[in-house]
Amino acid sequence: MKKKNFDWYLRTYRFNEKIDRKFTNFGKFVCIVAVALLLFVNMRTSNLFLMFSIALAMILADTLSLSGRLPKIEMTRYLPESCQNRKRFSYNVTLTVRDTQRPLKGRLYFQEIAASPTPSFEVFDTTPEPGEERRNRFDRMMGYYRWKWLIQKNRGGDYPETEIGVKPDSQVQTFSANFTPARRGRIGFSGAYIYKKGLFGIFKKGIIIENYSSFVALPEIIPFDTGSIFQTEGSSGGEKTRETQETGSGFELKSLRDFMPGDSLRNIHWKSSAKSGTLKTKEFYKDVDAGSLFFIDNSFPGRYFEDFEPLLSGAASLLFQLDRENRLPQLLMIGEEIFETPENAPKPLNELLNLLAFAEGSPVKIDNNVKLKEIIGNNSSNVFFFTPVYDDARYDAAERIAAAGTGVSLFYTGERLTRKGQIFYEKRL
Repeated sequence: MKKKNFDWYLRTYRFNEKIDRKFTNFGKFVCIVAVALLLFVNMRTSNLFLMFSIALAMILADTLSLSGRLPKIEMTRYLPESCQNRKRFSYNVTLTVRDTQRPLKGRLYFQEIAASPTPSFEVFDTTPEPGEERRNRFDRMMGYYRWKWLIQKNRGGDYPETEIGVKPDSQVQTFSANFTPARRGRIGFSGAYIYKKGLFGIFKKGIIIENYSSFVALPEIIPFDTGSIFQTEGSSGGEKTRETQETGSGFELKSLRDFMPGDSLRNIHWKSSAKSGTLKTKEFYKDVDAGSLFFIDNSFPGRYFEDFEPLLSGAASLLFQLDRENRLPQLLMIGEEIFETPENAPKPLNELLNLLAFAEGSPVKIDNNVKLKEIIGNNSSNVFFFTPVYDDARYDAAERIAAAGTGVSLFYTGERLTRKGQIFYEKRL
C-alpha cells in the first residue's frame, strides 16, 4: 500500500471535516447549485439567471445572519462507564457560560467529535478490510474502501446532531444527547462542536470545546437458551461445586475464627467472643461451579477477523444468562491469557464482559496453545469452547478435552469446516 495514497486520504478527510463544520447538507447543495448556475448563467436566459440570483441572495442573507460569536463555554459530560454494542443510550451534557454578559440564546446545536478517527499508516498498511480479497485489483491497490472502513471502525458509530433547548438568560444549560456504538471496545470523544445555523440553514458557525471522555462498549447481548447445553450428554452441567469463602453474610455459616484487622464488625460473634475473651468473627461460604471454563479461541492472523465479533457476542450473551442463573464460570480464557472470575467484586459479570470487549487476535496457533493443553484433565465441570474457525485443529482440541472426562460445549461462527462426526454439544452462532 503506497504511502502517498494514505497521505492523500488523510488530507482529504481533514478537509471534509472542515467543510462539514462550515456547511449543512442543504448548504452544500445550495452552493453547488449556485456554482453550476454561474457557469451557465446568461443574461438572455432569464430563468437560470433568476435561480442564480435567488441562490446568491440566500447565501448572502445566511452569512449575515451569523454575525457575532458564541461566548466562552465549559462542558461536562455524564457518560456511563460501559454500555452495550449496537444499543442506543442517552447521557446528560451540561454547558456553563463563563461570560456573564453574553448568555446563550437562539437555536444551538451540539455534536460530538470522535477521538483519533484516522488510523496510522502502519495500521492502514497491515489491516485489510473484511472481504477485500473480493474487490478488483484497482480498488485493492488504492485502498480507498479499506480507509473508509478503518475510519468508521475508529469512530465507533455515527455522531448525531442534537438541538440544545436553550433556556433564556441562563448561564447553565443541561440537555440530553444520545449515541449508538457500532463496535465493541473503548470509544472516545475528544470534544464537541457547539454551533448555530444561518437563517436558511446553509452555513454553520460555532466553537470547538476540547474535552476528552470515553466509555467501554461491551459485546452485544442477545437472548440465549442454556437449557439444551446442560441437558446434552457428555456435559456435566455444572453439577460439581466447590466452596468459596465469603466475607459478607447471607451464606451458610461454616466456622468461627479470630478477628483480624479489616474484618467487618457486623460479623463478630459476640457470644463466643465473651466466652473466649478474644474477638471471634463468623466465616461464610457458598457453593459455586467447580471449574467451569470459558475458552475464547483468538487464533487468527491479522488485526481483525469478521467472524470473531459475533462469536464474542455469543460468549457475552451466554455469560449474561449464566449470571442470571447464578453459575458464572470459574475461569475465562482468551487465547493463552487466563482470568479468574472475581468472586468478591460487586459486579463480576461486568468484569468478564470488559475482558471480552478488548479481546484481540493472536498469532499463536490453536495447536501451540500451551495453556489450553494444561487445562485438559483438570477438575472442570464443563468447558465452553468458542471458536471463529471450526476446522479439524479445533475439533481435535475439543476432543482431547472431552476425552479427559470434561464436558465440552462448542460454539462456532462461519462454516463447519471439519467433516468429523459430532461427539459433543455444538452450536453455530
